[in-house]
Amino acid sequence: MSFDPVYEPHTLIADDHLGVGIVGGRLIMSATPDRVFVPCGDLTHSGLQAEEILPLGHWQGKPCHAWIFPADSKLPESSLLVIAGLRSRLGAVVDAEFLLAGRAQQLAHWWEFHRFCGRCGGPTRLELHERVLACGACGALYYPRIAPCAIGIVVRGNECLLAHNAHFAEGLYSALAGFIEAGESAEQALIREIREETGIEACDLEYIGSQPWPFPSQLMLGFIARYHSGEIAVDGTEITHAQWFTADNLPQIPPPHTISGKLIRLFVQRTQTLD
Repeated sequence: MSFDPVYEPHTLIADDHLGVGIVGGRLIMSATPDRVFVPCGDLTHSGLQAEEILPLGHWQGKPCHAWIFPADSKLPESSLLVIAGLRSRLGAVVDAEFLLAGRAQQLAHWWEFHRFCGRCGGPTRLELHERVLACGACGALYYPRIAPCAIGIVVRGNECLLAHNAHFAEGLYSALAGFIEAGESAEQALIREIREETGIEACDLEYIGSQPWPFPSQLMLGFIARYHSGEIAVDGTEITHAQWFTADNLPQIPPPHTISGKLIRLFVQRTQTLD
């Protein structure tokens, strides 16, 4: 399984090309739980009228596209397709296909918010030479937006600091995260977020890896940090509870397909190696 991000906006769409439909914040996709993409012919004959079709690249040698439909679109009862959130397929589809569907969702979000120019109000058009929306009136250019976020766990001896967000399901704990502000490095942002949300001072950040997170368009930069000082004092607004956990006494944590899940599992692996 492979993805080639080749940009081909001039490609004629064939029924056997692959596509995923975007309806507001949800997707039109295969009813099969372990698949996201469907033949473009299924979307062509869905009875819905696309507002825009954006090229994604090639998936398994075939061109694939994001079909953007009006937010109030509904499939006929006889349809073999479903409308559902991309999160519902997390862990069910292979990572590469999930990320490609996320790419489709991010590009749809970009098109929706920049179909008209923010400078003069004129309509924009998709350029042929690169993935950018250009205003025909004033020449302003709008590239796909990425919002960088820092995410990480703090390690203190054989314990790691995890937190329960107000929007999480009951009992779920995860890494701490926040958007990187103007003028900040990723490391500075994470240290600030940890301090603001839990009262803990962290240091010696180790970069582990990154993950696109299309809800709607974040890039998560993952770290493991070392405890420096402080006692837990949550903000009570975004974070309702935080606690130090050992590797053999973890709460419910995110799945391994997420960057937070990977960071926590790496802490467990390292702790077991030391033992």
